[in-house]
Amino acid sequence: MFVIVGLLLLVIALDVSRRRYQAELSNLSTRLEQLTGNGSEQNTKEIADRVKAAVGKHIVLMSDNPTIATIANVTLLRQQNAFYNDAENGDFVVIDVNKEGQAKAILYREKDDMIINVVPVQFTQQSSAAGDAAAGAQQPADGQAMSAAPQQPEVQAAQ
Repeated sequence: MFVIVGLLLLVIALDVSRRRYQAELSNLSTRLEQLTGNGSEQNTKEIADRVKAAVGKHIVLMSDNPTIATIANVTLLRQQNAFYNDAENGDFVVIDVNKEGQAKAILYREKDDMIINVVPVQFTQQSSAAGDAAAGAQQPADGQAMSAAPQQPEVQAAQ
């Protein structure tokens, strides 16, 4: 009799624990969807508009429709280009191109409302690796594919 009661109490305790962890998992899943925006176009457009307006308060944008990407893997980007040395995951890269094809990359940190870096951009043919955008940045906020790399300053030695 005591064995049956003991087993029943064990089953109840395990069920309570399972429900608690299931509720915690559900809460974390909901929070993850909120943080990632669940990929909705409306949310993506809102983010792009918000970032564009914020960057536009700090620097004159050459285009009405810059390409905006969120940095998701700053470690990988830092290995590829020094432009990202001061970047953090969650920062934004704004690629601004004028009608003449001149472009600049703007590194913007929304949480501090601060431009971290600005460099000229040289467009290249899109490689199979899809450049920096595919390597460490999430899909650009305006949906445009980005295959540009901020230029590294060239230093020539005097002879």
